[in-house]
This record gives sequence, C-alpha cells and structure tokens, in this order.
Amino acid sequence: MTTSDIIATCSLLVAVLAFVATFFQLRATHQHNKLSLRPHLDWHIERRAQNDGTTIAYVLHNNGLGPAVIKDRYFSRGGVRFHPPADASGLLAAFIDTVLGTKIHYRLNSQGLPGVDSAIPSQGRFVIGELFFPSQSTDQVAVIEELAGEVHFDVTYESMYGKSYHLSSAGRGITSVPAI
Repeated sequence: MTTSDIIATCSLLVAVLAFVATFFQLRATHQHNKLSLRPHLDWHIERRAQNDGTTIAYVLHNNGLGPAVIKDRYFSRGGVRFHPPADASGLLAAFIDTVLGTKIHYRLNSQGLPGVDSAIPSQGRFVIGELFFPSQSTDQVAVIEELAGEVHFDVTYESMYGKSYHLSSAGRGITSVPAI
C-alpha cells in the first residue's frame, strides 16, 4: 500500500465518521425539537364580581412552547357527550340551555370553540364562553355550578409532530392519547 492509498483510506474513514456523527446530531436535534415544542393546554375558570352580578369565563390557555392543533372538542354532562339539536345556534349556547334551562337567569356574553384542525399558538388564549349572572354574587354562582351537575369540557389536540394529548376539565389533567 502506498502513502497515497493510506491517505485516501484515512480520508474515506474520516468522511464516513463525519457522516455518522452528523446523522446522530440531526436525530438528537429532531428529538429535542419534538420535546421542546410540546403544547400544553390548561383549562381556566375566571370569575369576576361586579356591582350588578358575576361574570364567569371559561378559557383554554396554551402554556406549552408549540402550537396545539385541535382534533376534537366537546362538552359532556354526567359523563355523556353532548350533541346539540340540529337547530342550535351554537354548541355552547345549546349546552348551557340544556344544563341551566330557564331555571337560572343568565346572559351568554360570548361563545366560541376552536375549530377542528385549527391551532392555538404557544401562549395563546381562547375564551370558550363568558356567562353573566345578573344580581348573583360569586357564592351564589358557585351554588348554581353545583346545581348544574357534572359538566365538563374535553379537548383532544396534537403537537406539530403528531403526538396526541387529551385535556378534560374534569380534573384528570393531560393524558397522552395512544397512537392508532
């Protein structure tokens, strides 16, 4: 073997080792990005006492570093998923009418749901609904919430990398959804 053959062989070995190191570095960077861009949705209930009544806002907040891509969202009562009537003007309005009916005087100031396949950006906040209870103190509204029974909001969402998560306002926290 000549000196030039040894140099060529060593160069080839260095190139192959550099390629392998680059591959592992790329893989480690990809794994890091998957972990660091994980969304984390939280469910908040905000109560504001005013002179003329109490306002309650139900809010989704993404405290994670990546966007939360919404795959499914729904309300449930007594553990049963709520399906609105065909003539309903909005899912939240129909759900509140079913839960509270005409027993309690309230006003739905705002309502909205993130659409399926829409994204809540990192540090984004989405108000699901804001209810105003005239002439009611926060203590009275707490009693109204107890009378409403077991009502919850559930949302299934994904990270940018397709990992699924599920959040329930029932207090079970965030759970990973097994891949199908």
